[in-house]
Amino acid sequence: MWRCEQIRRRYGADVYVQVRFKSRHYEYTSSSEHHFPKSRAELKEVYPVLVGRSPLDYAERKSRSEAQGESGVRSC
Repeated sequence: MWRCEQIRRRYGADVYVQVRFKSRHYEYTSSSEHHFPKSRAELKEVYPVLVGRSPLDYAERKSRSEAQGESGVRSC
């Protein structure tokens, strides 16, 4: 959760994170505003459109970097 606080301080961003680990739930929110974070229904009406990410988005990025090797040169 400390990383969330660092992001808030560095970028002045509102941050909300919910983590489930071994059947326990942890929550961090940088805002005391009652309307933050937005519900999923509210996010559907947000403009510009919400940019969603999942672990699959980053798995592909990791695969590409592994294909280039540590030196940054693509292996054949």
